[in-house]
Amino acid sequence: MTPRISELMAAQLSRRGLLRAGTTVIGGMAAGSWVSSVRSAPLNIRYATGGGIGPNEMETVIWLDYLKTNVLKNYGKVYTLDMTFTRGSPEAAQLLAAGQVEIATLSSPAFAATVAKDAVPDGISIISDIYQDGHQGYATNTFFVLKDSPIKTVADLKGKSVGVLSLAAGTVPTVKAMAREAGIDPASVQFVAVGADAAALVALKSARVDALSFFIGSVAGLENLGMKFRAFAPEVSSGVFVTSNALLAKNRDLVVRGLQGIALSTRFAQLNPAAAARNYYAMFQQPTGDRDLALRNDVHTIEKTMTIFKQPDDGRRWGELTQADWNKLIAFAGPEFGLKPDDTRYADFFNGDLIADVNKVDMTLAETAAKTASAL
Repeated sequence: MTPRISELMAAQLSRRGLLRAGTTVIGGMAAGSWVSSVRSAPLNIRYATGGGIGPNEMETVIWLDYLKTNVLKNYGKVYTLDMTFTRGSPEAAQLLAAGQVEIATLSSPAFAATVAKDAVPDGISIISDIYQDGHQGYATNTFFVLKDSPIKTVADLKGKSVGVLSLAAGTVPTVKAMAREAGIDPASVQFVAVGADAAALVALKSARVDALSFFIGSVAGLENLGMKFRAFAPEVSSGVFVTSNALLAKNRDLVVRGLQGIALSTRFAQLNPAAAARNYYAMFQQPTGDRDLALRNDVHTIEKTMTIFKQPDDGRRWGELTQADWNKLIAFAGPEFGLKPDDTRYADFFNGDLIADVNKVDMTLAETAAKTASAL
């Protein structure tokens, strides 16, 4: 996220304030008929993000008021949502284990840790793959270095330091897993909390750290400052939406509608990132200074972020996690927690029937809204 957006969000949107806002990804339920019984009051769902606030983050772009009005019709009618913005997916996993949320965004290592610890009563299920890492053409840029850095491979991280948003960030265990996969001891890599945006860039340029590890949207924010980087990404699914089995058993239809809302909202942002940025301003605060520059920067941020979600011309099903994807995920993230594909059954954690229902969503809802929003 850009420094301007960081300052805006820090000033106006405390984590507790956002928690009470009740609008977000899973809160953005898809339009259409509601197939479960009519409730006297909307069902409230508690959701924890995987970290981050701003237009570089999926959660921020998707809970725009414009989308709720024009695409996502069921919010406030069949559900409400309490949302917690965490510092990273390990914190989201802790909230899930403590029963304080029902749905969470987890990095692959955070998911593996939660499974290994059997931390959630009645267990958890992956309800959707999030990003398309591991498939050709997609990458979240898990860690990156300056173009002239001597670090040319993941193995070159041995004895080096990596700057992260916080030591609780989900990128920490992911980089450790990358190090292990590259044949080096993860303990040989030092992690340093450097914050975000300009502060992180100063730490990298001053050689306080040798590399940075952030989500792809934050990389875009640094690119907006004129920097160019060499990036490294694991060829594996880096994040999944997870829910407690208890919620899935009682409210399967709600989960389906929630995932359909995510699919619709990401398609809208992919097709019209400028409208997503402008509606973000309308929801919070208009940019100060050069508005055209601010819009260009935030469009770049949204565009880069949306490249890791399923693209309109990708023939695979939205949210699909195949057996091969699962095996790669466990082989990558499982060793630290004693998990292996052979004893961690794919069918025990992922329900393909759920994804089949999610993909019945009418994507023309998002496509029509994106065309209409272009004139705003």
